Amino acid sequence: MTSIVQRSEVGEFRRRYRWMVLLVIVTFLALIGRLVQLQLVEGDRHRAAARRNIIGERGLATTRGVIRDAFGRVLAANRPSYDVQVVPAFIDMEKTWPRVVRLMGIGAAEAAQLRQTILDARARSESRARQQTLLKVDVERDVVAKLETLAAELPGVEVAPSPVRYFPYGELGAHFIGYMREIDPDTLARTGDLGY
Repeated sequence: MTSIVQRSEVGEFRRRYRWMVLLVIVTFLALIGRLVQLQLVEGDRHRAAARRNIIGERGLATTRGVIRDAFGRVLAANRPSYDVQVVPAFIDMEKTWPRVVRLMGIGAAEAAQLRQTILDARARSESRARQQTLLKVDVERDVVAKLETLAAELPGVEVAPSPVRYFPYGELGAHFIGYMREIDPDTLARTGDLGY
């Protein structure tokens, strides 16, 4: 009688063992299939996404040289300026945006317009949402200090230094020192065929 019980237990153990082995094999085949899909089939897409996470583009303003007269007096130089930019993909419009508006002292109408600009950049494309959007140019030093102090709490907000041309003597010598600025839309329309 005990040998019959032992045989049935051994038979039951073998059946369970076969099912367990089959389950482990199916699980490993599913994992290997998923690995093949992620690495070989979708590998290029994931590699590009990983590269976007690592590499970020940031535009930097170039500095221009100091212009002096024959006696060494400065006629044109650079002074530091700070611009506030946001990366639309990374800024939280519910928590971070109201703090930024309050810290920078932006009025309600301007804040609404800038908010819409950020939302439009998000809606356009992923690459556009990851580029900096300019909020304000040449902000005051106390605003820069506040934003830099709270930088860890304001994801997506950046303060970027940029040089601004400074002329100590005003318009004196402007005809040979010259000036540089972005071309306006009307001039661009008139001179577009010249390569601007």
